[in-house]
Amino acid sequence: MVLLSSTVIELKPQGINVLITSGLMAAIATFLAAILIAKRWSFSFNPDLKWQGSNVTLIWLVLFCLIFAFWAKFCGQGNSLGEILLKPELAPLKPTWVSFCRAIEAGVFEETNRYLTILALIAGFAYSRYRVQIAVIVSAIFFGLLHFTNLVGQDFAATLNQAVYAAALGLVLAIMYLYTDKLWLAMLYHFGIDFLNYAVNGGVKAQVWSGTLSDWVSSFVISSGASSYCRLDDDR
Repeated sequence: MVLLSSTVIELKPQGINVLITSGLMAAIATFLAAILIAKRWSFSFNPDLKWQGSNVTLIWLVLFCLIFAFWAKFCGQGNSLGEILLKPELAPLKPTWVSFCRAIEAGVFEETNRYLTILALIAGFAYSRYRVQIAVIVSAIFFGLLHFTNLVGQDFAATLNQAVYAAALGLVLAIMYLYTDKLWLAMLYHFGIDFLNYAVNGGVKAQVWSGTLSDWVSSFVISSGASSYCRLDDDR
């Protein structure tokens, strides 16, 4: 499946071709391999849909994630600080089959990588009282650094901003997994973030950085907002 996902062969119908070229099949193959790897490390994948934590934590988690997703995609534009922070710019969504598959691929593949990274870090720092914090922060930084591969299609400033945003989102997703012990939830949220982004922008497009007040404020709010959520006690 991984080999098929990187092939340049055009297949019919077009929908099947998109499934392969989007990397979705490679993501699924990676996820299945990760389950086997985790099992060898004495970890088990938890598909349980039941929430077992505090209801207050669940409500806070859901509210934060919804606000984070909405602000990141619809706010952050304007000529004044008030407009940038508080005035959303709603536009018709333009979802496509390609962007849908790409969003699923990102949710499955990138969250699988985060899952293995967190497990490795927690195991590696098993005797440290800060093992959870280390796992969250290091996995988020690693996730941000991975986005520098986008330098192929966009300039450095835009890629740096994207990497900062990705690291901030990585904090949220790592905490979401560790609080809930449910990888599917992080995958679902990651898919939603990416699909919303593609639908707003009309497809998968390179990011642009113009250095305006809107760009700087957006980057600061997203990164600081996610960082403020990074508060785990030692028991979690």
